Amino acid sequence: MNSLLLIDIGNTTIDVQVCSGKDKRLKLVRGFKERLRRLLSEEQISEAAIVSVVPRKTAECLDLLREFSLKPWVLDAEKMRFFATSHGYEIDNIDILGGDLFCDLIAREEKDGLIVLDLGTATKILALSPDKVFLGGVLLPGLDHFSLGLTKNAALIPTLGKVKEVPLLSLKTDESIASGIYHGTAILLKGYVEKLWKMPSLQKATVLLTGGNQERILPFLDKDFRDQVECDSDWCLKGLRLCHEERNRFRNDRSSQKKENHIQ
Repeated sequence: MNSLLLIDIGNTTIDVQVCSGKDKRLKLVRGFKERLRRLLSEEQISEAAIVSVVPRKTAECLDLLREFSLKPWVLDAEKMRFFATSHGYEIDNIDILGGDLFCDLIAREEKDGLIVLDLGTATKILALSPDKVFLGGVLLPGLDHFSLGLTKNAALIPTLGKVKEVPLLSLKTDESIASGIYHGTAILLKGYVEKLWKMPSLQKATVLLTGGNQERILPFLDKDFRDQVECDSDWCLKGLRLCHEERNRFRNDRSSQKKENHIQ
């Protein structure tokens, strides 16, 4: 069975999904080219779609896919604009918006609006109104970069290693830093969402938690807030798949129109 290969290239990881009768999901960190080459050898891939925020890794992926005679479809501003126009989205900064964030916004239509909490290398908060207007976003340091400002600029604060426990308060330096990272990020996310929920257009908005660090932050979210949050680690890939399907529909429609004109 021929399959569609979805690739989300981030700064820290590369998420890969094979869409076939039985979907396969991989997260590649180191040695991604070797693992991707093995995957391409094992699977019958007929099409590939890429969203990326890292040009160098994009070029490496493109070269590898071409070795297997694939012509990858790469999401760019022009394709995002086409999808947005076709589906009634109003995104004024589409020329500078990352493809991954665009996929976050369009992965599923929400009649009451959408708030996306995307925890990757950076932590992103995005807000989409019920009438599909992108209201804006927030960029914050990701979990692994939160402590860099402290360790780089404060001589007595050491680089954070692995911490077994993360109490809310601690007398130990490493645990205190970890508390600021995990509890601090959790409290910050909840605070932002509660402020956004007070906006008239977002009072009933769905909150979606995604990104490579979503599982790491979940235990630190208050239960009452966590119960109101939907989690989906494949959210960006779902948006990418929608964009690619729209491209195929458009291509098929044009092909059908050409056939009709030829017959006439």
